[in-house]
Amino acid sequence: MTMTKKNMIALWKKEYSNDQENLYKNFFIRTIFDIGHRYIARKGAKTKGLILDIGSGMGYHLKFENITKDRRYICLDSDPQMLKKISYPFVKTLVGTCGSIPLKDHTVDLIIASHILEHLPNLKNDLREIKRVLKKNGKVIIVLPADPGFLWNLLTYFSPSRSRLKKIGIEYDVVMRHEHVNTFSKCMTIIKKEFKILDESYYPFYIKNFHANLFVSLTVVNHHHE
Repeated sequence: MTMTKKNMIALWKKEYSNDQENLYKNFFIRTIFDIGHRYIARKGAKTKGLILDIGSGMGYHLKFENITKDRRYICLDSDPQMLKKISYPFVKTLVGTCGSIPLKDHTVDLIIASHILEHLPNLKNDLREIKRVLKKNGKVIIVLPADPGFLWNLLTYFSPSRSRLKKIGIEYDVVMRHEHVNTFSKCMTIIKKEFKILDESYYPFYIKNFHANLFVSLTVVNHHHE
């Protein structure tokens, strides 16, 4: 008997942590997504002070960073079970959401938002919350999937998650529609209203067309400091 959409989503939430671990064990997926992680590490390499990784999950990005006592690093996620998997020196974990970041105004030097903005149903308000905690000259480094672009949709057919979830009765496309509530175009429109883009890089083919690429990496700053 086929599961209902509601039951699929409920089961997916229980399986999410395992799925993320298995996803990054896949060499093909890891090779592709590591490009974005290297971009983040490269663009933020000179930043000292407080770095906030929102929606950090189990902290996969940490292995790309040079973390020292001069570069304090906080991983923020709504799932405490994911945060428990993080064990790095000079790294703190914080349970919270993008819409309610438990930090004081203008205290963060750099914010990392890797594959998270597409998941946020209140994106405009969440970006303003990000601006609230960001220092005047602070930057945000963003990685967005080029969803629903042609190449991104093609990649999803080769995702190891598709076959794994199928075995337990979950349709991958149902999960993706539930998870990616913001298209690439919607994300870019709202980002441009709230931030000034300093760098915009398309991967893997570099031409400025989201249909021909898998994801886009951005470095942005506040339009103004409130």
